[in-house]
Amino acid sequence: MEESSLEGLVGYFTRVLSQNEIVRKKMSSVFPLIDFGCCLRCCLCFLSVRELSVYQQQDKVLSLVFSNFDTSENKRDAETLIIKEICVVCFGCLQNILNDDFLNNITTSIKESGYEFDNYQLNISLPASCLARQYAMYYSIVEYFRKKNECLFDDKVENDFVKVKEAMKWVLGPYLSNKHHFTFQFKSEFLVKIDYKHEETAQEGLAIISSLEKSNYKRKIYELEKEKEKEKQTNEISSKVKEGLNEMDKKKLLE
Repeated sequence: MEESSLEGLVGYFTRVLSQNEIVRKKMSSVFPLIDFGCCLRCCLCFLSVRELSVYQQQDKVLSLVFSNFDTSENKRDAETLIIKEICVVCFGCLQNILNDDFLNNITTSIKESGYEFDNYQLNISLPASCLARQYAMYYSIVEYFRKKNECLFDDKVENDFVKVKEAMKWVLGPYLSNKHHFTFQFKSEFLVKIDYKHEETAQEGLAIISSLEKSNYKRKIYELEKEKEKEKQTNEISSKVKEGLNEMDKKKLLE
């Protein structure tokens, strides 16, 4: 990639992220997420970035973009933001999605299928532990900032970050359409299915999901109790208002 082209991309996507108020608010979470072992695209997921083209950029571009938001005294070098190990959240699925060998394998499989088609349906299957780890990481980063008395994330966790599978489709969808000159459809007779497995963490995924379900159950109970308390307070206020009105009516009758 030419220096001028790289600089242009970095400048453009820095502006794109800067214009999103939610992303700007969460941006300081990127650096602890990287320290926890998150890849750059998983960081984008936790930032709730929904601009598809950002996920389609190479790590070098993303690292320079994130570096532009580092306002700390000990600013990190952009290259250090690219983790060398496999991402602890996506197991490399999203981290290495632009790997040439991976993309070539998909292209070869489609060509060798022998089918002729104008549109396609994309189906991606990920290990349960991948989704479970994304939720676990979310709770970890929320707790990290809660201890610092900073509230960067909303309480509605299900709407507060982009799922790994969704982000993968945002990268692979345009790639397949451009490479093979066909369009994506939610339902098509030609199905491109990519199935990831990670047997080593299969049980871990079930354990984390079970733990999260219990956590969500406790949270719902807590929310119901708060709602009941609020309703009780409202009823008490209504009763006092009625009593006040009755007293006023009595006084009017006595006048």
